[in-house]
Amino acid sequence: MRKSLAALDAGITSVKKNLRARANVMLRREAIEQHYRERFPIPRTLYVETTNVCNARCVFCYYPKIADTHPRRYMDPAGFERILAEFAAEGGKEVGLTPTLGDPLIDPHFPARIAAIERSGIESAFFYTNLIHVSTKIEQALRAIARFTLRINVSVAGFDKPSYARLMGVDRFDAVVANLRRLAAIARANERVRPNVRLQDYDASGPAKKELVALLEDLRIGYTVNTLVDTWGGLVEERIDQFAELQKRPRLARIGPCKISYLKPLVTVDLKLKLCDCRDVRDELVVGDLASGGLRALWNGERANALRASMYDPAAMPEICRKCEMYVSIFDHKG
Repeated sequence: MRKSLAALDAGITSVKKNLRARANVMLRREAIEQHYRERFPIPRTLYVETTNVCNARCVFCYYPKIADTHPRRYMDPAGFERILAEFAAEGGKEVGLTPTLGDPLIDPHFPARIAAIERSGIESAFFYTNLIHVSTKIEQALRAIARFTLRINVSVAGFDKPSYARLMGVDRFDAVVANLRRLAAIARANERVRPNVRLQDYDASGPAKKELVALLEDLRIGYTVNTLVDTWGGLVEERIDQFAELQKRPRLARIGPCKISYLKPLVTVDLKLKLCDCRDVRDELVVGDLASGGLRALWNGERANALRASMYDPAAMPEICRKCEMYVSIFDHKG
């Protein structure tokens, strides 16, 4: 019943979004396009992929399909600082450290990344992590934050040891619980560190979820419950279908450019600029190289605009965008 209600609610929301978007294309296309061009001359948030390595094998992630074959990389520290400085000089205020693939706490340079953000003038940062790994140096870096706020979003699927191992692909549930206690202590000591747990719900999670929620409430860590998973633009759809306890997120109709292409680009581990931070594991949305080009120029350049324009034609848009469940039309606009 829970899964049926979640699917029904998501379906109703999708219909409303599609109707609103289609009406706006007919009535307000030029005004909305102009709004996005003028409102976001630079990205609202810049995602920076400091590593492409992960220590989990989640069934709803693309990473397990390439974990043993792709080259493991970490962003050059000097390049990271240069990207931060350029973004801050352009007026940027917020960075995300969540990779397309990977976990930021695996990065051996993570404490230095935190120190670099402290020096940059950036006002806030955030990232998603499985929280499997928290070293003493990481803890010290978090406790030392003094000039920016850091939101740490902990992703957890499987609320007891057996379910966690099944859905996250590794037997590290006890380590995560221990690190949640550790993170709570860090947040109590430093109010600039703000944790939240994202619980990926699944069928028959009830008793285990209740116990984990009680722990979070005791630790005074906030949490959100997500009932749906996406398929990475169809790339892991067959795998997710093998797990009956998971419910897939519906896809919206492709109606013009995706909002994310105006809001949340990602700097890859090798300093390429992608138009989107979500699911582009094959680099279809790369618009240029920040080792040789400026952020503002690439963000507003010919390649970026051509990719956005291609989304008016579902057959011409990048393949990763055609089935991506993260897609939301710029014309789903209420303003």
